[in-house]
Amino acid sequence: MAVSKKKIEHLVQVATTLMLLVLVSFGQRQIRDTAITSLEIEIKPTLHGTFITPDEVKQTINAYFPPTAVGHKINELSMFHADSVVTQNPFVKGAVAYANVQGHMYVEIEQEVPILRIINNQSEGFYLGMDGQKVPLSLQRTARVLAATGSITERLSPSDSLVTQVARDLLVIAQYLDNHVFFKALAAQLFVESNGDIVMVTKQEERHDVVLGNAQDLDHKFDKLKEFYTKVLPIKGWGAYRRIDLRYKDQIVAKK
Repeated sequence: MAVSKKKIEHLVQVATTLMLLVLVSFGQRQIRDTAITSLEIEIKPTLHGTFITPDEVKQTINAYFPPTAVGHKINELSMFHADSVVTQNPFVKGAVAYANVQGHMYVEIEQEVPILRIINNQSEGFYLGMDGQKVPLSLQRTARVLAATGSITERLSPSDSLVTQVARDLLVIAQYLDNHVFFKALAAQLFVESNGDIVMVTKQEERHDVVLGNAQDLDHKFDKLKEFYTKVLPIKGWGAYRRIDLRYKDQIVAKK
């Protein structure tokens, strides 16, 4: 009995698919059985510099796969496990590890970017990352970021969440300043007063305190401040007032 052309085409497609599956399976098995011959680390730079080095990452990976990752088979390392090992470093926001059939292993790292340095009321210091992740201070490197001091009770632990409203407000204000170059250039530090009000201390050239209170209505508050800077201070002088209070909705209270 003759086989139709359509059935022949279907059989060819099935055979081709099976052959591809066999080849892919063979290729994956070959990669898994390949020994690591080199370990390359790529760290994406940030505007605040680099807080980890390729050697530090290699030391971390080698500690989990002694004596070194080089020489181990790819299936022994497990790329997913290698990712997890690297991201335990608080300065690592994300990591991707992969290897090729030649045994070259690559780890690409995205750094946690500090946006604010907290010094709490217990003199404990740590950074806040762009998304609020807490990062311990580095003994090797210091990020040139805005500092916040005063009546801050937030602690480094837990590292994955902000417990106090003051800390959450400080993060929002730091994010706002980071996105507004004019005000970022003015800010010397943030200070939390005993009543919980947040104050932006300006740099020495303009030295005055700007009382923000909290992180609510920041657009409105800084619009008022900019208007005050452009309409009042050119007449009165930059040193005329020591304290500019933006907490009130439709007014600015300036004290000499």
